Amino acid sequence: MNIGIIGADDSVDKIIELVEKEYEDINFISFRHNEIENIDEIFSEIPQDIDGIFATGIGVYNKLQSFNFNCPISYAKHGSIGLLKTFFDVYNENLDLKNKNISFDIIDEQSVSDIIKEFDIPINNYYVPCPDNYKSESFYLENHLKLYRDKKVDYIFTSFGYIYSLLKNLNIPVYRIYPSNIDIKSNIDSLIRNINLVKLNKKSLLVYKFNISSKENKSYIKSILTEYANLIEGLITEYSDNSLIIISNKNFYNEIDCLYLIYAFLNKKNISNILVGLGTGTTLTKAIDNAEIAIENTSSSDWLYFYDGNVLKKYDQYNTNYKTKYLSDEKIQNISEKTGIKTKHIQIIDLSIVNLNRNIFTSSELSDLLGLTVRSANRIMNTLVKNNFAEFIDNSSFNESIGRPKRQIKINF
Repeated sequence: MNIGIIGADDSVDKIIELVEKEYEDINFISFRHNEIENIDEIFSEIPQDIDGIFATGIGVYNKLQSFNFNCPISYAKHGSIGLLKTFFDVYNENLDLKNKNISFDIIDEQSVSDIIKEFDIPINNYYVPCPDNYKSESFYLENHLKLYRDKKVDYIFTSFGYIYSLLKNLNIPVYRIYPSNIDIKSNIDSLIRNINLVKLNKKSLLVYKFNISSKENKSYIKSILTEYANLIEGLITEYSDNSLIIISNKNFYNEIDCLYLIYAFLNKKNISNILVGLGTGTTLTKAIDNAEIAIENTSSSDWLYFYDGNVLKKYDQYNTNYKTKYLSDEKIQNISEKTGIKTKHIQIIDLSIVNLNRNIFTSSELSDLLGLTVRSANRIMNTLVKNNFAEFIDNSSFNESIGRPKRQIKINF
């Protein structure tokens, strides 16, 4: 599992130090930028196969929400324990807070009030901006500076690494509120659960339902669809006089990918006059029901739909680029003979390149695509490279990571 840690240097360092010891089986990747306002500059460095993203604070988290990352995202929440530790650090420096005024930023006012009362902290007054998750870092910085210049505060407690560094350089008395280790572990655990739920959804049952307009064509179309079922490790069966279904696992593909994959296959085989409905579900009955709902919405012009029980999605030929040439059956056979890799594995890789519009994959992605173990996927990767049908991608420069980086392969069919 790959999880990106993104935020200011000091926050990333603290989180990485903790998770390196606590989560040995997870690969954590650092993405560092000290100014939240411009942190989107490094988003392009985040690899496509990232399983989840953990932001160091709510400012980074809000920036991430405005981008289309197809993975769970969470952040380190600054709770009471982190604030209490900051007060403890202040007392360790022998600073007297009696009758002093303090400015805070994104920590909630109730937490501040509770700690001050519970531990009889003798400050005179404190300032906490009205709660708003979408206030910018610049807003909090300007608020702190105005209060300090107006002599309304003696100390500034901030959750932002950039604000802390800037005020420190200006010799303004500032202290950093870090999320506690307890908070970080709790938030990371929650993120891991969400990642596992997403992966479980990808592994849910997938049913393809095909309505065939002519009974005369049924046996021919069934032979073609049997080939597709073999490609995706699915089971094909007759469902009624004029329909067939394929039952499989969803595996690597999302909803749109599933639509594109079956379209690519049928298009390659020149199959027309057929209506197709795809449905997913945690049980076979639910998946079949959803596939039937999908196919009920098809028509001669919109003949391919997907339904997951919540959202109905249709295949849109105008949003894809199928000018790409598929490999011929002869070419697939030739690659298979040269490499010893099964023809169905070569074909599913070729279809995936077309429908996903990319030719770079990790070993875990190939494992899901081909229905194989990661070890078997790695053997296929090595064989393709050895026979000059692919090359390994050096991803060491993309990020700073703890643990072994995932292998990536660029396929050159």
